Amino acid sequence: EDKEIIVKIKKQMDASPDMRDKRDLIEKFIMQMTPEKGKDVGDEWEQYIEQEKKEQLDAIISEEHLKPKETADFMQRAFADGYVTETGTGIAKILPPSNPFLPESGEKKQTVIEKLKDFLNKFLGAVEDSDTTQLFSIKQPETTVKQKAKAGEVRLVPQGSMLEDVEVDEDVRRLVHNMMELYEGTTIESIYVDCQKEFQQRYYSMKGNDWRHLIRDYVRKVTERPDLQENEVFRYVMAG
Repeated sequence: EDKEIIVKIKKQMDASPDMRDKRDLIEKFIMQMTPEKGKDVGDEWEQYIEQEKKEQLDAIISEEHLKPKETADFMQRAFADGYVTETGTGIAKILPPSNPFLPESGEKKQTVIEKLKDFLNKFLGAVEDSDTTQLFSIKQPETTVKQKAKAGEVRLVPQGSMLEDVEVDEDVRRLVHNMMELYEGTTIESIYVDCQKEFQQRYYSMKGNDWRHLIRDYVRKVTERPDLQENEVFRYVMAG
């Protein structure tokens, strides 16, 4: 029975482009599974993710000599927003003391940013995403009162690979399409970050991760590139 579960998980993992960033996590989890654990994989996966998340962030903090508490708070915000903020005082506060006038300072900052972005992509939605919840049969948490839309609120609701309400919101649609057609190219990541910043007041219930999934699925659908990665530079010319 356990072997059947492992085979099923591997097949689903190979069939989903979104699982690529989490492949190492999933394969390590599969290796430590036992028949007993396999009967309730969901709970084991959640516990495993929490442990790995802490251990891997601690490793980055140690390797780059970052400030532990500040880094933990910084990444907590990044998971809430769905992206790592690369400018401002937030990133500066987590770095070790250095001379800002030396080139090594900029290189250090960029190295840290790239490591934290990789960390975020690996763990973002590892428990909440539909792909992983389906993969390990994890029940989605019930919607809390805070998460429910307020009376009269207009919000975007990600459904599959469709934009749903965004399709009728010409402002959002125009921004997405204009960015897709940038001459120097763009990325899925930059599009959803700009959309969240531009329309955060209009769609105040949308979280960073909601925008991420919504824009990612739409861009992949329109470009007919289901394997397009979020940080991959692309340019698309709309027909007509």
